[in-house]
Amino acid sequence: MTKLSVKQETFARQYVMNGGNATQAAISAGYSEKTAGQIGNENLKKVEIVEAIKNLSAPKSAHELDTIEGRRARLQAIADRAERQGDELKALDQLSKMCGDYIERKHITGNVQINFQAYVPKKGSK
Repeated sequence: MTKLSVKQETFARQYVMNGGNATQAAISAGYSEKTAGQIGNENLKKVEIVEAIKNLSAPKSAHELDTIEGRRARLQAIADRAERQGDELKALDQLSKMCGDYIERKHITGNVQINFQAYVPKKGSK
């Protein structure tokens, strides 16, 4: 499968989010408003983009973004295929935050009591 450009990938995501409006998806992806209708129709004829739309529309297995591991995997995938260095750096920055790389670590000595409370999300929240 051919790799999608950032605009094409954004178009696919916006197409799904906009309920199948190709013109609005093209505008949201950064294409010119003057040619958005034409570009939207052309993008829907490209096999790679149609496949991306199908994949984005398909229900995610086990709600992959509901888990830390799923979010890490998604961010790593974004960083791996980023065409612009800024996109890669942003994804890697988010990964670093998730992994606690920015937390200042101090060595504590003595008697320390730590109380952990598990976070249990409410049903239906993410």
